[in-house]
Amino acid sequence: MRNCHSVMLAFLMLALMAVAEELVVNPRFEDGLKGWTNWGKKMGTTLTVTPEGLLIKAIGPKLNQGAAQTVKLKPGYEYEYSCKLKGKLEANSRASVLSWYYPQDKKGRNLRLLRGDFDWWTHMVSFTVPSTSDGIVLLRPVSLTGPGEITIEWVSLKEKGEGVEAQKEKERHIPEVVPVVHPEKRIDLSREQPANVRMHINEKVSQPIEGNSVTNKDGAFVINYSFPSNGHDAVLFDLVKNIDSCKKLSMDITSDDKGHQLYFVLIDKSGEAHLTEKPLKLDFNGEKKFKMLIPLPAEKPYNILDSIWGGDGNQHLDLPLKSLTIVLDDSPDASTDTGVITIKNLTIGNW
Repeated sequence: MRNCHSVMLAFLMLALMAVAEELVVNPRFEDGLKGWTNWGKKMGTTLTVTPEGLLIKAIGPKLNQGAAQTVKLKPGYEYEYSCKLKGKLEANSRASVLSWYYPQDKKGRNLRLLRGDFDWWTHMVSFTVPSTSDGIVLLRPVSLTGPGEITIEWVSLKEKGEGVEAQKEKERHIPEVVPVVHPEKRIDLSREQPANVRMHINEKVSQPIEGNSVTNKDGAFVINYSFPSNGHDAVLFDLVKNIDSCKKLSMDITSDDKGHQLYFVLIDKSGEAHLTEKPLKLDFNGEKKFKMLIPLPAEKPYNILDSIWGGDGNQHLDLPLKSLTIVLDDSPDASTDTGVITIKNLTIGNW
């Protein structure tokens, strides 16, 4: 049986973190050859943008190279490098696919070699920039040796995050735990307006579809949900407000007894997200009052937790919060479902 908390964590991270930026300039060749250099020009290699993508033609019997682009990356970070291509190569020709090269060290690697004719195929590899590197990397999606033609539909390079070495280095420098001090106060959130309403649909981040909405009506958050898939679905929204005390939560919830769950994510002042360990189970019908200590994971020295991510990465809840994210999760994921959940008198603080 799958670990629902792990699945929830993975998709919360997708929804809360910014979408990974494309690092390749002109990745689909919509602006012609902008950003690209013909490394095989001297060998008679030509680059032509066609409706299908970038056509690389080589006529020489030896190394002909192809299109290349230089990027500046972060030492110690991991990147996902991919492309989609097809080709026709002569008998003794070959294509080196997804090459990356560090000019500083004069070292590089590639994913694989292809020979003969092949139809559209997506290639993907992950690599980590050495921590000793200056971060300058030469990308060559295809390097041709011998005569042939390659068409590239697109090329992509995106940051995945810190590599293993960088994570270990961070772990060595995480400061000792400093207890979070929550001032004694009650902060009324019932009049805040829901922001950035979004969904997970079958484990993919999505804009809300018909039947899903979050509104504030007379101090009550009305969550209309319509979970359309048999997979993992959820509705999320943010309450954007400086919150300088967050030890406890209280609220009145009207539930429809579908067994769904509420999660809470605290976004601290640096933007670091802290996911509550235990969800609030909505396994009752009607209205019920809740008063709870916010179940955040215990902070321990040099302990890297998957349930804390983003921001300054110090694994510590730094007040004030920038926002509070509320997640209605479709556990137990049995089938498609619709309904309404209402949250009234939402209060956070320490009292």
